[in-house]
Amino acid sequence: MPTVVHGWPEPEWTLFPPPVGRRLVHQVYEMADLDVLAGLYGARTIAFKAGTEFTAVDRALGLIAAVRARTGRPRAARRWTPLVRAPSWLVGRVADEAGGFTVSVSGRRDGRAVIRRMGMTARRDGGRIPSLLAGITVDHLLTGRLRTPGLVPLLSWLTAPELRTALRDRGSGLWRRDDDAGDWRPWKG
Repeated sequence: MPTVVHGWPEPEWTLFPPPVGRRLVHQVYEMADLDVLAGLYGARTIAFKAGTEFTAVDRALGLIAAVRARTGRPRAARRWTPLVRAPSWLVGRVADEAGGFTVSVSGRRDGRAVIRRMGMTARRDGGRIPSLLAGITVDHLLTGRLRTPGLVPLLSWLTAPELRTALRDRGSGLWRRDDDAGDWRPWKG
């Protein structure tokens, strides 16, 4: 049953692969991926969390979301958007450019609980990670390496080694971590 929620609650410290490291992240509810992943893979629990390198900014956003959830104020949130964007822009001018994401999958194998984690990081332009695959696709289209029109499966035109090379050429690295033991290590695929 759908419920009304306000994003940026449930703070949690998360360890990202290098160079990002430990950051405070918060739950974000407005993501199409939440529905898409559940439909494609039958996942029962999906969470999307986000955060910045500035813990004070993350905590302030969490506080604003909590106030709105409890009081319903401010009512006309769009009027407040410029007030939020201005400090966001200023923080962005002094921020580190590193960014990344992780994906954790948990389940059972041979009767025991297992967790597998994958991650991607970039030392520069971390905020552009979501558009990297689109950039690789455009490169393939412009050089004639992708000739099939329409929607095509990724693995039909880009192998895992090609993907790793394209990401490395764009300053991004892929990582893996098994269960909660050990450190992040480069993913060799």
